This record gives sequence, structure tokens and C-alpha cells, in this order.
Amino acid sequence: MGFLAGRFRLGPKKTEVPVEKGIFSWFGYVLPMEERFAMIRDAGFSSVMLWWGADFDREPGEYLSHPELARSFGLRVENAHLPYFTANELWTGGAFEALLLDGIRNCAAQDVPVLVAHISEGETAPEPTQRGVDALLRAAELCERLDIRLALENVYRTPHLDAVLPLIDSEKIGFCYDIGHSRVVYGRRHILLERYADRLMALHLHDNDGSGDQHRLPFDGDVDWLSFAQILPKTAYRGALTLEVDQQDWQNPERISPEDYLAGAYARACRLESLFT
Repeated sequence: MGFLAGRFRLGPKKTEVPVEKGIFSWFGYVLPMEERFAMIRDAGFSSVMLWWGADFDREPGEYLSHPELARSFGLRVENAHLPYFTANELWTGGAFEALLLDGIRNCAAQDVPVLVAHISEGETAPEPTQRGVDALLRAAELCERLDIRLALENVYRTPHLDAVLPLIDSEKIGFCYDIGHSRVVYGRRHILLERYADRLMALHLHDNDGSGDQHRLPFDGDVDWLSFAQILPKTAYRGALTLEVDQQDWQNPERISPEDYLAGAYARACRLESLFT
């Protein structure tokens, strides 16, 4: 495995249209995971993205059982999202590297192919450091050994992604494109999607009006979905169209039912798919 300034390649690019549709297992409703997966399946989704931490567990380590549980409902596990609350420690020293390495090991143990991680948090994150680069190199070595892919997500106005991706020449380290974060930072242009097209491993699809991260359904904001649909088939990505949306009016007793919300989300995913053709 070679590192340091090598240009990443996945081989010749193919133009393909993603047809599988997925959604984040948290979609804005407090429900048992069994009900959650059943509703996701019944709405028409065929894959799911999971939260890869104990923050919402009823019992310690419960989240590790979610991949098998999702598969029991006929859902493929697209990826898992590592908690990001302490991501800035990657650059200064702290427990985040251990969390990251444990997340990779747990993905291998539970047959989850991709781990999504933030490598900074907030708009006042520390500057990139060699300490952080070295930690990600160690993560890359572990991913190579365990055959797990690590997708680093774009978050707000921080330089960390651009600082490290060109330095890590490993087919196991790539990019998660969060289209909502991109809309807030770069406007309606898909700059990072084009910059890291050959390293794309995961998608977080949601909408906003540009003023903040709102996780609305596609077409409820002003993300340029048509240009996204023109660019995506030219990237290395071969996974699902995965929505990272949630119904945020969770305290309103008159809000839409989870079944109706998921039906609407699936309809938006189908509308998005139609742009590719």
C-alpha cells in the first residue's frame, strides 16, 4: 500500500445510473428499531444507513446488532455513520482516533462495507496537523487489512478534507458527499463532487435553502438536483441514492405519521432517480 501524494485512481470511469434507494435509519421519529426497519422496507427502500455509536442505545452495544436486524427485514446496509461530537480531537490528540479505529473493526465484524466519518466538527475546528494525518494513515492501514472503506465527509467551512485526501493514496479511503453541507458552503455548485469524483464512496442526500443544514426532503430547498444527476453517473460511486433526511417537527402531535413521511421520502427518491434518465 502506497501513501503520500499519490493520485488516487479506481480505473476507467463508467457512466452508470444508481437505481437502489436508501435512507438513514433515523428519520425524525422515536421508534423501536424493529418498527423503524419495517416501515423503511414497506415504504419501498431497499437499503439503510446506520448510526455507528451507542448514543441512542437502550442497552450498551445495542447498535452493533442493527446490521443483522436490518438484514432480517430485507434491507441492505449501505454504510454506518461514526459519531462526530469529538472529531476535532483527531488533530489535537484524544480519544477520537481510538473511536475511529474501533468503528472500522466493528464494521468488519458486522459486515458493514463502509464507515462514514467527520474529521472535524463546527466552524472553529483546529487547523489540520501532522498528528491528524498520521492517525488517518493508521486508519487507512487498518481499512486495507480488514477490507473496509472509510468515507470522509465534507463538513462546513473547514479545510480538513482537502488537506488529507490528496495525501492518502489508498483505495479504502474516500469521500462521502453531503449535498446539504455543500449547498451551505459552496452554493449550488457541486465543487467537491467533481473534485473527488473518483473517490466517492457514500452519499448524504437532503435539501436546504442555503442558510443552514436543514435535512429537508429533496426538492424542498434549492439544491441543484439536475446538475447533481448529470455529474453523479460520471463518478466512481456505485451505491444507493441514500437520503439523510428527517421530519424535524417531532414535538408537534399533529405532525405527519412516520409511514406517510417515509412514503413521501421514497417518492422524492424516485423523482430524483427520474432525473438520471
